[in-house]
Amino acid sequence: MLTSKEKQEIFKLGNGNPSVAIVKAMEMVAAHMEKRMEEMAAKHMAPMEKSLTKQIPDLSVVLDSVRGPVGPQGPQGPEGPQGKQGKPLTFSDLSPAQVEYLKGPQGEKGPMGPQGPAGKDGKDGRDGKDGKNGIDGKDGKDGKDGAPDTGNQIVDKINTASNKIDASRIKNLPKPSYDDYVRRGSRKMGRGQISPVMGYDLSSQLNGSLKVFTIPSHSRAIALIGTQFPIVYRPTIDWTASGTTLTLTSEVTAPDSGQTLILLYSE
Repeated sequence: MLTSKEKQEIFKLGNGNPSVAIVKAMEMVAAHMEKRMEEMAAKHMAPMEKSLTKQIPDLSVVLDSVRGPVGPQGPQGPEGPQGKQGKPLTFSDLSPAQVEYLKGPQGEKGPMGPQGPAGKDGKDGRDGKDGKNGIDGKDGKDGKDGAPDTGNQIVDKINTASNKIDASRIKNLPKPSYDDYVRRGSRKMGRGQISPVMGYDLSSQLNGSLKVFTIPSHSRAIALIGTQFPIVYRPTIDWTASGTTLTLTSEVTAPDSGQTLILLYSE
């Protein structure tokens, strides 16, 4: 028989559930009987051990007969503490078959990246061996003989040609001096003229853009001569003179700095 204290303990173990209390009671009965058997075995002889063993009921059968149906699943317990961090997994820890299994399908080809910086120039290669000398080419045909003209004949041809040579294209051709212009003008005047031909040098006023010049007072402007095309300027067409002003027309360009421009006039 169970004492009142043992019954209370059984009821507490069942948490008020009769089925659980019965199971707990059977477990205590079994423990109690097992203890009694040990005591009886210690007192009685071996022949009685077999008889006592037969009197002990099969506890699994007894428990199955008093065990109720399985109750509903209880609420989930609180989350346990976090476990220790495991060793990082590397490819060296996997077998070739595992690596192949984990390998995904090959992705699509991505876009081309930006061009990288230019590499450094490599070292110059060694000079190659000189090639063999080629075969000399054939001699060219002889040129035609030149004209057998003498120097004077060439000058005569140039002077009679329709296209005259620009004085600026003749190498080392001396520029006419002021005295040359005066002497030529005086010769053209001939004997018996009262007013001599004078020359006025305008070269210091030339700058490549000036076309209006100040000249001395005169009775007649005879000619305008320079070293830049057209060399001999045409009166009224290339230039005009009025009072103490000489003006180049739009037919000619302004002489450049460094050129020579002379006005021949009579006082």
